[in-house]
Amino acid sequence: MSHYLDIVIRDGALAAELHGRLLWIVHQLRSASEPHHIGVDFPGYHSHGMGFSFRAFAEPMALARIVAMATKLEDIGLIGIQSIRPVPENVTEYVVCSRLAKGDSRKYSPSRLQRYARRAIARGEAPPDLPQTATGGIRAENQYPHPRQFVVMASQSSSSPENYTLAISRTPARSSDNATVGPGAAYGLGIPVPLVSERLKAGPDATRGAHE
Repeated sequence: MSHYLDIVIRDGALAAELHGRLLWIVHQLRSASEPHHIGVDFPGYHSHGMGFSFRAFAEPMALARIVAMATKLEDIGLIGIQSIRPVPENVTEYVVCSRLAKGDSRKYSPSRLQRYARRAIARGEAPPDLPQTATGGIRAENQYPHPRQFVVMASQSSSSPENYTLAISRTPARSSDNATVGPGAAYGLGIPVPLVSERLKAGPDATRGAHE
């Protein structure tokens, strides 16, 4: 994974779904007849949500495929695709984004979060930050400072058309963990990747040509 690609989510109301669409692209490439080795990161992830940046690590050819498959989303203004860049040589830190177990995922669902809020109020405590709309539902994602810590995956099955969620954690990793593949590997999750900060980012582009 010598290079990386940043994609910025431009529509906060669809952030969870757009992260899911991008993970599905990674899944398709990792599941191809000649699979690509791809790892993903969410650089904006913090205690309140996933952030609005999606980062993929792979060889340039695989990243160019991601660009080609995501271009339609950029054309309609939902995402912004940045240039493919080499991973800086001075990277010393690594992170891993992992899929949480199904039992852990359920506690992030909107209905569960609303239930937590009601129970907190019943105990006389301040409820979590779950502002309500006029109809009583959780307000749109773009009205939050950050989307919550899960992505929405579109169902690919005609027999089970409902979308589903993947709850995701992000933790530090050691470079020696690179051979470790944790839960969610089919989506590029569970794979330690370099922690590329703004300070470490390499200079001008390497290979955006596939998109320009």
